[in-house]
Amino acid sequence: MYKRQVLLLGCGGVGRMMATEAVLHGADLTIGILERHIPMAKTFLEELRELVPEASVRYALTAELDEPFDLVLNSTPVGMYPKTDNCPVSESVIANCGYVFDAIYNPTKTKLIQTAEKLGITAVGGMSMLVLQAVVAHEIWDGDSYTQEQINKIIKDSVEIVDRDFK
Repeated sequence: MYKRQVLLLGCGGVGRMMATEAVLHGADLTIGILERHIPMAKTFLEELRELVPEASVRYALTAELDEPFDLVLNSTPVGMYPKTDNCPVSESVIANCGYVFDAIYNPTKTKLIQTAEKLGITAVGGMSMLVLQAVVAHEIWDGDSYTQEQINKIIKDSVEIVDRDFK
Protein backbone atom coordinates (compact mmCIF):
# COMPACT_ATOMS: atom_id res chain seq x y z
CA MET A 1 0.00 0.00 0.00
CA TYR A 2 1.25 3.46 -0.92
CA LYS A 3 1.91 5.73 2.05
CA ARG A 4 0.85 9.30 1.42
CA GLN A 5 3.70 11.78 1.55
CA VAL A 6 2.61 14.66 3.78
CA LEU A 7 4.52 17.86 4.45
CA LEU A 8 3.52 19.70 7.60
CA LEU A 9 4.86 23.23 7.92
CA GLY A 10 5.41 24.06 11.58
CA CYS A 11 5.06 22.08 14.78
CA GLY A 12 3.23 24.37 17.20
CA GLY A 13 -0.23 23.66 18.63
CA VAL A 14 -2.21 23.30 15.40
CA GLY A 15 0.72 21.53 13.76
CA ARG A 16 0.89 18.99 16.57
CA MET A 17 -2.76 18.10 16.04
CA MET A 18 -2.27 17.80 12.28
CA ALA A 19 0.88 15.70 12.69
CA THR A 20 -0.80 13.37 15.16
CA GLU A 21 -3.75 12.79 12.83
CA ALA A 22 -1.44 12.29 9.85
CA VAL A 23 0.65 9.57 11.53
CA LEU A 24 -2.43 7.92 13.07
CA HIS A 25 -3.75 7.60 9.50
CA GLY A 26 -0.49 6.13 8.22
CA ALA A 27 1.05 9.11 6.43
CA ASP A 28 4.76 9.35 5.73
CA LEU A 29 5.18 12.69 7.50
CA THR A 30 7.83 15.34 6.99
CA ILE A 31 7.72 18.32 9.34
CA GLY A 32 9.15 21.40 7.64
CA ILE A 33 10.77 23.75 10.15
CA LEU A 34 13.13 26.66 10.51
CA GLU A 35 16.55 25.93 11.99
CA ARG A 36 15.69 27.64 15.28
CA HIS A 37 12.88 25.10 15.81
CA ILE A 38 15.08 21.97 15.62
CA PRO A 39 15.03 21.30 19.41
CA MET A 40 11.22 21.58 19.52
CA ALA A 41 10.91 19.33 16.45
CA LYS A 42 13.19 16.65 17.94
CA THR A 43 11.12 16.58 21.12
CA PHE A 44 7.90 16.39 19.15
CA LEU A 45 9.20 13.54 16.96
CA GLU A 46 9.95 11.54 20.11
CA GLU A 47 6.42 12.19 21.38
CA LEU A 48 4.91 11.12 18.05
CA ARG A 49 6.96 7.92 18.00
CA GLU A 50 5.83 7.10 21.55
CA LEU A 51 2.21 7.59 20.49
CA VAL A 52 2.59 5.71 17.19
CA PRO A 53 5.75 3.54 17.33
CA GLU A 54 5.49 2.60 13.65
CA ALA A 55 5.16 6.26 12.57
CA SER A 56 7.21 7.32 9.60
CA VAL A 57 8.12 10.85 10.59
CA ARG A 58 11.10 13.15 10.16
CA TYR A 59 11.87 16.83 10.17
CA ALA A 60 13.59 18.86 7.46
CA LEU A 61 14.56 22.48 7.07
CA THR A 62 11.90 24.17 5.00
CA ALA A 63 14.47 25.95 2.83
CA GLU A 64 15.99 22.58 1.83
CA LEU A 65 12.80 20.79 0.78
CA ASP A 66 12.79 19.59 -2.81
CA GLU A 67 10.86 16.30 -2.96
CA PRO A 68 7.22 15.79 -4.00
CA PHE A 69 4.40 15.62 -1.47
CA ASP A 70 0.82 14.46 -1.85
CA LEU A 71 -0.37 17.04 0.66
CA VAL A 72 1.08 20.21 2.15
CA LEU A 73 -0.38 21.39 5.47
CA ASN A 74 0.49 24.87 6.74
CA SER A 75 0.20 25.31 10.49
CA THR A 76 2.51 28.33 10.68
CA PRO A 77 1.36 31.95 10.92
CA VAL A 78 3.33 32.79 7.75
CA GLY A 79 1.05 34.70 5.39
CA MET A 80 -1.51 35.69 8.02
CA TYR A 81 -2.98 39.19 8.13
CA PRO A 82 -1.42 41.75 8.19
CA LYS A 83 1.78 40.18 6.76
CA THR A 84 0.02 38.70 3.75
CA ASP A 85 2.92 38.90 1.28
CA ASN A 86 4.79 35.97 2.83
CA CYS A 87 4.65 32.30 1.90
CA PRO A 88 5.99 29.48 4.10
CA VAL A 89 7.54 27.50 1.20
CA SER A 90 8.92 28.16 -2.24
CA GLU A 91 6.82 27.97 -5.37
CA SER A 92 8.81 24.89 -6.43
CA VAL A 93 7.66 23.01 -3.30
CA ILE A 94 4.06 24.02 -3.99
CA ALA A 95 4.37 23.02 -7.65
CA ASN A 96 5.50 19.58 -6.52
CA CYS A 97 2.48 18.74 -4.38
CA GLY A 98 -1.00 17.36 -4.93
CA TYR A 99 -3.08 19.38 -2.49
CA VAL A 100 -2.66 22.26 -0.03
CA PHE A 101 -4.41 23.03 3.24
CA ASP A 102 -3.58 26.32 4.97
CA ALA A 103 -4.92 26.67 8.52
CA ILE A 104 -4.85 30.45 8.15
CA TYR A 105 -8.31 31.98 7.74
CA ASN A 106 -7.33 35.65 7.34
CA PRO A 107 -6.81 36.25 4.52
CA THR A 108 -9.07 33.60 3.08
CA LYS A 109 -6.63 33.18 0.18
CA THR A 110 -3.08 33.36 1.47
CA LYS A 111 -0.10 33.64 -0.84
CA LEU A 112 0.31 29.86 -0.38
CA ILE A 113 -3.24 29.23 -1.58
CA GLN A 114 -2.98 31.77 -4.40
CA THR A 115 0.23 30.17 -5.64
CA ALA A 116 -1.25 26.67 -5.49
CA GLU A 117 -4.36 27.76 -7.40
CA LYS A 118 -2.22 29.54 -10.00
CA LEU A 119 -0.42 26.21 -10.53
CA GLY A 120 -3.72 24.32 -10.81
CA ILE A 121 -3.39 22.66 -7.39
CA THR A 122 -6.45 22.26 -5.18
CA ALA A 123 -6.03 24.45 -2.09
CA VAL A 124 -8.25 25.09 0.92
CA GLY A 125 -7.99 27.74 3.63
CA GLY A 126 -8.64 27.50 7.34
CA MET A 127 -12.04 29.17 7.69
CA SER A 128 -13.88 25.84 7.80
CA MET A 129 -11.56 24.58 10.52
CA LEU A 130 -12.11 27.76 12.56
CA VAL A 131 -15.89 27.56 12.25
CA LEU A 132 -16.03 23.82 12.96
CA GLN A 133 -13.99 24.31 16.14
CA ALA A 134 -16.45 26.97 17.26
CA VAL A 135 -19.42 24.75 16.41
CA VAL A 136 -18.04 21.87 18.49
CA ALA A 137 -17.29 24.23 21.39
CA HIS A 138 -20.88 25.51 21.33
CA GLU A 139 -22.21 21.94 21.19
CA ILE A 140 -20.07 20.91 24.17
CA TRP A 141 -20.48 23.97 26.38
CA ASP A 142 -23.92 25.30 25.45
CA GLY A 143 -25.71 22.17 24.23
CA ASP A 144 -26.33 23.85 20.87
CA SER A 145 -26.70 21.91 17.65
CA TYR A 146 -26.22 22.96 14.04
CA THR A 147 -27.27 21.52 10.73
CA GLN A 148 -24.74 21.20 7.94
CA GLU A 149 -26.66 23.92 6.10
CA GLN A 150 -26.23 26.30 9.07
CA ILE A 151 -22.51 25.49 9.33
CA ASN A 152 -22.02 26.08 5.61
CA LYS A 153 -23.76 29.46 5.90
CA ILE A 154 -21.56 30.49 8.84
CA ILE A 155 -18.46 29.55 6.84
CA LYS A 156 -19.70 31.44 3.76
CA ASP A 157 -20.62 34.52 5.80
CA SER A 158 -17.29 34.45 7.64
CA VAL A 159 -15.35 34.28 4.37
CA GLU A 160 -17.34 37.23 3.03
CA ILE A 161 -16.66 39.30 6.16
CA VAL A 162 -12.92 38.62 6.13
CA ASP A 163 -12.69 39.32 2.40
CA ARG A 164 -14.64 42.57 2.82
CA ASP A 165 -13.09 43.93 6.01
CA PHE A 166 -9.43 42.93 5.72
CA LYS A 167 -8.42 44.10 2.24
